[in-house]
Amino acid sequence: MTEMQSGNWRRVCKTEDIPLLEGRRVVVGGFYVALFNTEEGFYATGDICPHLGGPLSDGEVAVKTVVCPLHARKIDLASGEVLNDELPRVATFRVRVEGEYVLLDTSTLSSRLAGSKKCFAPQEQRDEVA
Repeated sequence: MTEMQSGNWRRVCKTEDIPLLEGRRVVVGGFYVALFNTEEGFYATGDICPHLGGPLSDGEVAVKTVVCPLHARKIDLASGEVLNDELPRVATFRVRVEGEYVLLDTSTLSSRLAGSKKCFAPQEQRDEVA
């Protein structure tokens, strides 16, 4: 996947890189971010489930939710709310599609994810797009 940056918007992948109803992990600014291609369009969240740290990008995607593959916590992709547990919200980020590319708004990336060490990618993966 290719990465280009323009202002606060970073090109993180092509639309064809994420099949419908699937997710993918990308590393942006040193953080794990999950991108999802849903029936409602593309969404982006932090990739770490607030329950026990499961990779949300590997979860089962439906209309605009993802189910964590480890313990079935259901996350609303628009709001980040955990729908079936009393857990903190998952960080969400604005996404837009320009032509064949998915762009991520990085303006709030560090402020939303910096509190969780689990969201940091290992040093060798920083600023790479998976």
